[in-house]
Amino acid sequence: MEIAEKINDLNVKSNEIIGYSSNDIRSWFNELTNKESVIVGYRGSCGSTDKTMKVYGLWIKAVKLLEKSGYKITQENINVANRNPTSAGGFWNEVKFTIKPE
Repeated sequence: MEIAEKINDLNVKSNEIIGYSSNDIRSWFNELTNKESVIVGYRGSCGSTDKTMKVYGLWIKAVKLLEKSGYKITQENINVANRNPTSAGGFWNEVKFTIKPE
């Protein structure tokens, strides 16, 4: 199975998690490969795993697929202003992914 098919499978799983049709995984993948960087966010530390964090986990699988195909991808935590906890107690986090062909 080629990368595009695997990305589509991850996108379907993402849609199942969030409960509606979204192209988050596919969009982030396209932005990373076309523009060479993408910022992906998720809500962490909510007491239980937040849907955004589960989708972020799928995104990390997509990143690993690219790395296996020969790309070097760096991750940089972004300092989010007004990072106050949500009503559920979670903090919003963002990570910038940058791709470089090896």
